[in-house]
Amino acid sequence: MIRNKRKTPLVSVIMPVYNGEPFLIDAVKSIISQTYENWELICVDDRSTDGSWEQLVRFSREDKRIKPVKGRKKGYLSGSLNLALKRIRGKYIARMDADDVSLPQRIEKQVEFLENNPDILAVGGFLELIDEEGRVIGEKYFPTDSKECYKLIMNMMPIQPPVLMARARVMKKLRYDTEVAKHDDIDIHFQLLRYGNFSNIDQVIFQYRKRPNSYTFSKVKDVFFMALRVRMRAIVKYGYRPTILSLFLALAETVVILVLPSRSIVTLFELVRLHSKNQSSTQPRITPALEKTE
Repeated sequence: MIRNKRKTPLVSVIMPVYNGEPFLIDAVKSIISQTYENWELICVDDRSTDGSWEQLVRFSREDKRIKPVKGRKKGYLSGSLNLALKRIRGKYIARMDADDVSLPQRIEKQVEFLENNPDILAVGGFLELIDEEGRVIGEKYFPTDSKECYKLIMNMMPIQPPVLMARARVMKKLRYDTEVAKHDDIDIHFQLLRYGNFSNIDQVIFQYRKRPNSYTFSKVKDVFFMALRVRMRAIVKYGYRPTILSLFLALAETVVILVLPSRSIVTLFELVRLHSKNQSSTQPRITPALEKTE
């Protein structure tokens, strides 16, 4: 176990919370249980109407590294993330969602990776998919090669948003785009790629909760087209240069989304999404641009 007693945290974990009570305890405890201890957890509560705020306050009394902050607007995810970015003190910024679980060595492995790879700006990792009961229902892999991460962002997230860790010297200068609130994570990835390379640790370091009643799965076509708009906008706004193949795949995805009914799209997405444990991690999956949204 890494024990670092410096007063200034090396890692600032930022976590937006909105009515997260069903899973919030597990999420916070997963950070408390990290083998790496020199962190702060900035939890911005988006004016929750359940007991989320009270839970965060209780945790902060027990562990001074946990810092609850009241958000300015109900359910304002992008704004809450931006508020958290203004308060960070660490060298690295780690994302976390209130319904997911960071495995014990997540922060330790990501810090070690970034310390040993100064050419990498942001790092993620492989993850397990879990259901609402916490049962593992699959695994998800991502490219480890920086060039692959850059090419594939046109069709998939090169790093799962809540497992991202990035260098604060760059990320604290950026802001989550409130105009594309449901896809602000896609936008921030494009912003980061302007300044450096992405990679992923080739180990499972995170548990990502799949919730069937999420916005993604209830409004699948709306989600896809909003994500596509963000990606196309990045070509002009951030100077992103997609490959011919990635543009072709985006077109093919669009045709599929237009033709198939929503339920069939979700079923197809789930079939592609679930990976067997013996699947090669060097073969990143390309799926329709569906991401979990708050």
